[in-house]
This record gives sequence, C-alpha cells and structure tokens, in this order.
Amino acid sequence: MKTSTNMNPTFAPGRSKFLKMPTSRQHKWLAEMLGQGYQSLAEVSPVWLDRFFLDYAQCLDWMGLARPERPGTGPKGWQEWLSNRFHFHQKATGVGLGAEGYLVQPTIGDHLDDSPWAGQTNYWVALENIRSAFNLGSILRTTDALGFAGVILGSDCPPVTHNQVRKTAMGAHSWIPVVRPTDFWGHLGGLEDSGIPLIGVEKTPTSIQANRYPWPAQAVLLLGNEEFGLSDRALSRLDTLVHLPMSGRKNSLNVANAYAALGYQITSALGAN
Repeated sequence: MKTSTNMNPTFAPGRSKFLKMPTSRQHKWLAEMLGQGYQSLAEVSPVWLDRFFLDYAQCLDWMGLARPERPGTGPKGWQEWLSNRFHFHQKATGVGLGAEGYLVQPTIGDHLDDSPWAGQTNYWVALENIRSAFNLGSILRTTDALGFAGVILGSDCPPVTHNQVRKTAMGAHSWIPVVRPTDFWGHLGGLEDSGIPLIGVEKTPTSIQANRYPWPAQAVLLLGNEEFGLSDRALSRLDTLVHLPMSGRKNSLNVANAYAALGYQITSALGAN
C-alpha cells in the first residue's frame, strides 16, 4: 500500500489471492496495512481514508467478519480506530505483539522541528547496565518530556536503532542526544571533574529520599540494571544516592517508571515545569 495523497490506497489484494492465505496470514497482512495507514495519517486526505476504509471492510467481508463502525471525523478518531483494529488483527495472528507489534505514534499533536535538541534542564541520565530495549525507549521518551539534556549509554545497553527502542521512544530517539562512550566510567569521571555532580538512584540505608534532596542546577543521574540496580563499582564511588519512597512491599520500581517519577520531582524542585 502506498501512502501518497495523490493516489487511491487500493491495498486489497483481490479476493482469490486473499482467501488463499492462511487465516493467521490474513490477519497479519491486515495488521501491516493498518499500521501503514496509521503512520500515514498526517499526510493523507479524507478521500484517501474513505477508500482505505472500504478496502479494509471488503477484506473483512471475505473473512466472514463483521465490519466495524467507521471512525468519526478528525485525526484523533482515525488514530484510535486504526490502532484498535491493528491490535485486533495482531492478536488474532496468534503470535502476539513481538518485536514488530507496536505502532510508532504519528506526529499528530507533536511539536516537531528540525533544530538540534536544546534541553531546558541541564540534567543527563546515564544508564549503567540497562538491557531492556523497551526501558531504553521509555527513558528516551521521558527525557524529551522532562526537557533533560540527553542520555549516556553503558556498553550493555541496546542501540537506539533497535526496533523496540524506536517504537517505545515514539520518535524521541531521533532528536534526543545519546552518547555511548568507549569508556563509560571515564566519561562520567570527566563530567565530575568539570563540576557536574553524579547522583546515583538506589535505595540503600544511607540514601536520601528524593523529595528531601536539594537538587543542584545541573547533574548526571545514574540508573542501574533492571534486576540488580547499581553495581558495586557504582555504589563504591558515588558520594550521593537518592531514592523514591516505597510504601508497599516491593523495594524498587521499574527503572523507566522510577526515572519518570524522579525526573518530574527534579523539574518541579528547580521550577522547570
């Protein structure tokens, strides 16, 4: 299916060809087409969308499935409809979401430009041993929301080009500054030597509760591994550790969620939001 606004989106493959596909392949094929339509929303015309809906409904008729209601007018209605139908078919494949199973959000409502990123708050986040691509993507997206300066990756972190990173970051990977130094600790030491504090995020008997810490105007936050937190090497060299209060039975929070909660506490303390 092509996405040009100057042509009809005739993605229907023909009844005979479509019905020769196994059912799981029919659902996978429709999920792919809906995903492409989702990504094209910012570019296409109402006429394009009308034809898209009719072609999709025709495929459902061939499969013996009920036609859904046509989405309302406006990009948000189409965005929600396409996403819901995409996930319906993706689930029906029997494979689940997997690496390709998440839609990258279109730019509707985003404030995008081509200028270099300029964070509003001079905070970097350094990831010692974050291995989850989903966590890294979420951290990149949160860095954008916070207006922080950028992200420093340790050697075990996935690349920002990883498909799951891109899809979870929802575009933020393309403008947030990301540094992957050859010598992770040497790089952090150089920042400390230039006067930028390195603050570890870990709950220990001596760590300071985040809402009681006097946050400096600039710093590097150091986050540790999803399972084990900060390494012994990190803990032995850090002068400052902060933690979020935990009121339940668990001693920790998902690292990407913890970063978001901590980041908004920092921007609030600094008057940046």
